[in-house]
Amino acid sequence: MAGFSLTEIKTLIELDAKQDRATAHQLASEKLAKLDQQIMELQAVRSALARLAKTCEQKNSELCPILTAFVAEEPFHDGIAPRSSSA
Repeated sequence: MAGFSLTEIKTLIELDAKQDRATAHQLASEKLAKLDQQIMELQAVRSALARLAKTCEQKNSELCPILTAFVAEEPFHDGIAPRSSSA
């Protein structure tokens, strides 16, 4: 089933269609909440990358903002933390 891991699918298959409806609903609701959170995180990452790409395209600075974002001491944007220079 789309969206569920193999372990989650195994759990769902083991449920009884008559007696475990509430459990199945709870598992699906939890999965939806996790997916919604992942979507929000990915949208933030996409937004930040789009801003970096646009800034790079405008050539307003000598240094590439995409590359400098990786070594910056502070995050450039919404949620993408820069990599430490020792990594």
